[in-house]
Amino acid sequence: MYTFTGDLSHEDTAYTNQELGVHTDNTYFIDPTGVQVFHCLQPAEQGGDTLLVDAFHAASLLRSQNKQAYDTLTRVSVEFEYRDGSHCYVTRHRVLEQDEVTRQLRAVRYNLYDRSPRVQFPALPRDVKLFYSSLQQFT
Repeated sequence: MYTFTGDLSHEDTAYTNQELGVHTDNTYFIDPTGVQVFHCLQPAEQGGDTLLVDAFHAASLLRSQNKQAYDTLTRVSVEFEYRDGSHCYVTRHRVLEQDEVTRQLRAVRYNLYDRSPRVQFPALPRDVKLFYSSLQQFT
């Protein structure tokens, strides 16, 4: 169980009072949390809104509207990391992970706060532009 407060007890955006954009949690873990339940013990006097998005639906829309962008996000690996004084977690995954046999979407990993600058691109420079364009269309 995790307890979150705005006291910066960890070097993570979750422990701030800052507004967080759309993201998935635990992208730097090999096996991220599958289900999270939020329980507010003390509501904020101001703010405190939570933005929730159905990432599987967003991926489905991308697949139907721009198959090339969808395929790009299932191909290119991105490195995600979390570092603080005593912990370092780094892992590499695709933004959209499919089952290798069924090709069904299995996981979505999208977090600009935890994304490392290292992205594993194919050799062609045009693929770099295609990746970022695909990521922008997904979001």
